[in-house]
Amino acid sequence: MTKSYKNFKRGFLLVEVLVYLALFGIIVGGSVSVFYSLLENSEKISKDSLESIEAEFILGKINWMLSGSLEIIEPASGDTSQKLTLIKNNFPDNPLVLERIGNDILLKRGLNEGNILNNDRIKIEDLNFENIIVETNPEQNILEASFTIASTTYKTSRLIHD
Repeated sequence: MTKSYKNFKRGFLLVEVLVYLALFGIIVGGSVSVFYSLLENSEKISKDSLESIEAEFILGKINWMLSGSLEIIEPASGDTSQKLTLIKNNFPDNPLVLERIGNDILLKRGLNEGNILNNDRIKIEDLNFENIIVETNPEQNILEASFTIASTTYKTSRLIHD
């Protein structure tokens, strides 16, 4: 009794299985790579957005301090400083002090301990204030404020009347 194998096919050949596994591996590897790069770009965009939002908030606080300021104590006229101290007109918690402590910007109101203005994920690299004398009108100064977050410098300036 002899068996004929001509019409008897069972499953896949080993070579076919290996080819299918290789194709599946390539597809899965490519998908993981694309997903990882999308995730990485999403984190970078989120970080950049957070830095921009924090910078706008800090610039807003500096402009708020300078609006209606009665007297700039530090930096003195014609000087620069890493600290801004001023008396704000009709404000009960004078003086207002803005300074960099470590990687944070701290706002003190009167005798209070102060509040950190930036998010703990944002590191402030630099903070400077310059009180520039306007030569054409000695009763006016320009206060320029600048700070750096992730190697990006943000600036604002305001005309101050003595």
